[in-house]
Amino acid sequence: SGEKVNATGRVRLWRSGDDEKWVEYRFVPGAKRSGIASIRGVLRDISQGYLLERHISHMALHDALTSLPNRMLLEDRCNTAMRMAERSHHKVAVAFIDLDHFKYINDHFGHSLGDQVLVNLSRTLGRSVRSGDTLARWGADEFVAVLQDVRLAPVQDPHLACRNARRVPARRHAVARGLHADQGNPLRAEEG
Repeated sequence: SGEKVNATGRVRLWRSGDDEKWVEYRFVPGAKRSGIASIRGVLRDISQGYLLERHISHMALHDALTSLPNRMLLEDRCNTAMRMAERSHHKVAVAFIDLDHFKYINDHFGHSLGDQVLVNLSRTLGRSVRSGDTLARWGADEFVAVLQDVRLAPVQDPHLACRNARRVPARRHAVARGLHADQGNPLRAEEG
């Protein structure tokens, strides 16, 4: 038909032991000479810009302390889970986990230790949910778990997760007395 087709895109180049490189490409068909087709193209290293873009996107959608999804990403994951549940006729559970007396830890032992407790708790809770589920940080001492297909095992008992999260290097004995968790009953989206 004589119509020229251009090809553009991004690809990741990676070799064992090297940093990853991102390359933007653009190819156009060249002139046909003696029955041999040719291609002309341009490759451009966009690694620095692409990695910065990815980092900014991560910062916009994740909590700075725990790297868990933030409220914006949680909302998207909830909507996705609900659509998938409607399609597959499965159920979704949303568990809100609130730490009682967390202010006491920050006030008496400092925000640095409080941050360590939150990071430990987020890791422990993160290991408690399945790979398709979402654990997000909702607020200072609040977490939300979105559990898809709740026919399978539910999230680990939040009280056990809090006991595990107390395993911070400093002042463990004092922190252990002040940290408790409340988990409301999970809300399930019924079919229809």
